[in-house]
Amino acid sequence: MKIKMKLLSDAIPGSGEGTAGLVDTDISHDEFGLPIIPAKRIKGILRESSRDLEDANVFAQGKTPEIFGTRGNKIGTEFKISDGYLENYSELKNFLQFCSADKQLPRIFNREAVLNFYTYTRSQTGINENGVAQDDTLRTFRVLRKGLVFYFDTEYPMGWESDIETICKVTCKFGISRTRGTGELLLTMDKSKQSQDVAEATFHEEIKDEDLCRLNLSIHNIGQLIVTIQVGKDQITENYIPGTFILGTMANAFIKHFGLNSFSAHRDPNFRNIFLNENIIFSNGYPSDSSDKEPCYPCPVSIVREKDKENCFDMANELFDFDKIVKEKIQTKGNIGEFVQIYQGEVSTRSVLTQVAYHHQRPPDRTVGHAKEGQGEFFQFTVLRPDQCFISHIIGKYKYLKVLNDIINKKKIFYLGKSKTAQYGKCIFEGGMESLTDSYSDEWQQGESAVFTLESDMILRNENGLTVPDSEILKNEIAEVLKADKKKMTVEKSFLKFRQIGGYSGVWNMPKIQTPALAAGSVIVCKNNGDDLGDVFSLENHSFGIRTDEGFGKIKVHWHGQDEIVLADDKEQDKPSAPDNLEKSEALIQYILYR
Repeated sequence: MKIKMKLLSDAIPGSGEGTAGLVDTDISHDEFGLPIIPAKRIKGILRESSRDLEDANVFAQGKTPEIFGTRGNKIGTEFKISDGYLENYSELKNFLQFCSADKQLPRIFNREAVLNFYTYTRSQTGINENGVAQDDTLRTFRVLRKGLVFYFDTEYPMGWESDIETICKVTCKFGISRTRGTGELLLTMDKSKQSQDVAEATFHEEIKDEDLCRLNLSIHNIGQLIVTIQVGKDQITENYIPGTFILGTMANAFIKHFGLNSFSAHRDPNFRNIFLNENIIFSNGYPSDSSDKEPCYPCPVSIVREKDKENCFDMANELFDFDKIVKEKIQTKGNIGEFVQIYQGEVSTRSVLTQVAYHHQRPPDRTVGHAKEGQGEFFQFTVLRPDQCFISHIIGKYKYLKVLNDIINKKKIFYLGKSKTAQYGKCIFEGGMESLTDSYSDEWQQGESAVFTLESDMILRNENGLTVPDSEILKNEIAEVLKADKKKMTVEKSFLKFRQIGGYSGVWNMPKIQTPALAAGSVIVCKNNGDDLGDVFSLENHSFGIRTDEGFGKIKVHWHGQDEIVLADDKEQDKPSAPDNLEKSEALIQYILYR
């Protein structure tokens, strides 16, 4: 279901940002200049209208918190609303995306030109009692033009449809200066049915319920995402999707799919086996490669780059000549990229795009319609930008994964992360299964070294039960899985970095325990001084340490360290195809070409 907004007057849905010397209060827009109305701007107005209906006895008391939720509640509201996008937004974006890949068109169809089609700037100043402009009061606003139409995706129980429609009917203004002639709007419910393809799950008949399988989960975030687990950084998102958020999202979807009670779901044996007994590993969602099929992993700490040059070195490689670096006084620096894909020594880099989002909570006094010093709260989040793809691998027995895959194929749209009832968290999930039984067969011979790279953060415990980020503990756990003598396996080299892991449990309504961890990208090189060991690559299907069901403790084997490192040329990318029909972009094109 969608909410349709038509602007009956000019409007100023402020973004919290501005352009120095030009615009003091700007609006939200995408990278091409197409205006966007953040869901937070409209949800607060809808909530206010609902409270007005309660005061007028049209709604029963308590209806507003029932629909829009209560702050600090364990379970969020079922009402969810996404950002508002222009009518025909997809067609407009495809056209501008095609223009941006051209050599000449970006000079014509640039962001400022697009913004000028949908907006204009308005200035105002304060006047004293003598009719003279006051000092330092001149302000310039970017204003949306009258007549624009936006659509907001919503999700709520069908029993609330009549109430939501009534709330929309009485909502007539929003944004800055809405008591001074701007922000008049018309909200209606768009009840046109949207077809949603439901993919049929197809599996190989030879796969048995007890076989180890992997569910390849593709996550495409339609809206902004806030996913945080670091201590002291609860308003700065991670640059990947932690497995704990995927686990929580799927657990919530499981409860709704089977009609379980949220407070007693743990009594259901299937729920317990899938989500509580650590039978399933929900790996982190990392950004996809150019094909959107394979994940890129955190860059190994051992890979460094010569300063101001393209030369790269892998210190985990046994052929790495450290003396040459010292003698020739080669200056190196780490972090050749946030995430990388390595194939036979060729390294492709990938970065994740973020942006800053602002919003505030109004004062408790409903007669005050603006932020006020000392009252209300101001929020500033660093979030993942929309329209990015992440890949997660969910590993477990086939009988459990086929239940999750069925839910994914039927539901498609999921909400994950923080503040997902408005503006943040909307994603499209797509899943596919593959068997992992007998996938690997490779020996780790006596006297050889093996390179182990942390795919995700790892929380290790020593023999006393204390969490200690120590490579020796990881080496001992690897030896235990391979059934090798711990004393005959040694750590030759280690390239480590550390981080502090925290988090928050919505079910407990409490923060999770804070603990030190080995950070993803850490590398240890171990030598086998004992008998030959088989199936060393099978270690990639295991997780080490604790909280493994949340994606912690994954490793990669011989991902690098054998070949010379070369940076791939990532500049050549497939250009977007030309739009088939420019009819819906005609007005924008004519304005820019003939202005």
